[in-house]
Amino acid sequence: MYKEREILFNNTRTDWSKIQELEYLLQPYYHMWIGLVRWNTNSKEWLESGFNKLNGNEIDPTITELIKNFNSALTRGLKDRYWGEITKKTGFNYTPHEGLTFQNILDQGMIKHLFDLEMEYITYITSILRMD
Repeated sequence: MYKEREILFNNTRTDWSKIQELEYLLQPYYHMWIGLVRWNTNSKEWLESGFNKLNGNEIDPTITELIKNFNSALTRGLKDRYWGEITKKTGFNYTPHEGLTFQNILDQGMIKHLFDLEMEYITYITSILRMD
């Protein structure tokens, strides 16, 4: 739509490749945050409801997807500087290391910091893209 208008009004064409690059960089973190929000929304019920009321068809895919997305975010990797910022803001070292477990992440309350961390990461990625 915008491309057609730029052509129609003989405007300079916008380079949208940075948007695609930004989407690629943010995608694993977006999915990780969404998974953590789902966990936060449902975990109390899953952990405290009667065992006969649990729906394994709902729980298993949620946890599997969350772990897959968390691993994807770690694999793509954040700069050490950003892990340092997360540590400073949350008071817990989430930098990927041998002793870091999913339970550690939940126990340390990463979910409480999701929104702030997500906004800071978006700002960080945007500043990197502006440097190019």
